[in-house]
Amino acid sequence: MPPLFVVSFSFWGSIVGVYAATLPWLMEREGIKTMATINPDDATGKSGLWSSKYVAEVNKLRIVSEEFFQRGTTDFAPLLTRIIAKKPDLTDSGYADPSSAALLCKQARELGYKGTILLIWGPDPNQVLKIAGDNAEGVYMSVTGPVEPETDSQKDLYKRFLAKYPKSEWSPMYYMHHAIIPCLTKAIMETQSFDSSVLANHLQKMTWDSPQGTFRFGGSKIYGIKTQLLDMTYILQVQKGKTVFLYHAKAPEGILD
Repeated sequence: MPPLFVVSFSFWGSIVGVYAATLPWLMEREGIKTMATINPDDATGKSGLWSSKYVAEVNKLRIVSEEFFQRGTTDFAPLLTRIIAKKPDLTDSGYADPSSAALLCKQARELGYKGTILLIWGPDPNQVLKIAGDNAEGVYMSVTGPVEPETDSQKDLYKRFLAKYPKSEWSPMYYMHHAIIPCLTKAIMETQSFDSSVLANHLQKMTWDSPQGTFRFGGSKIYGIKTQLLDMTYILQVQKGKTVFLYHAKAPEGILD
């Protein structure tokens, strides 16, 4: 029996890429020179810390505090107190899940933290506003697409979603999910094959269009193979109780490839 050929492609953006796209812009906008990072105390969280340290070093950003928490934690006062004592310009929620990130934002402000807060990994803007309330003011969030559609293709996808589901169910994450099938369909059509090795090789070389622009796989510098989606990062900020789109970019060349 021939050996099984398995290559896993990641359709969820790499946190390395998100940091690389976000931190330089945020450093310039807010005059940031020091950073604290918070992650869950597991393998995922440790990879989040590695990612933040990797991109921080490239950008000469000094990390002054590295904190971990047990998943399910609701009281972040002890770790936030340690962070606030070190006075970082920026506090980042790392690989925290959306509800934990919202709680971190809320409790940091309640404890008197005045620095910049970045919810880097898949925050839910609606949840942040609901949980953090007025304490969400000024917080930055990194998401996979605009809350409101911008381009014609985004508007078309949004319109088709609203034809079946209520507006309250919409999430910017759906732009990314929508890109999966067109990508695989194009690879099959261009190779005229269902062979996994043929498709895997082709996927690492091809580009395709999505509602967010032209995508490709990369990540060879970090992972040794081009199987990580290099997606667009969108930065939102809470201003006067509403999420406002500010900026979007991809990771600079040389970070992942």
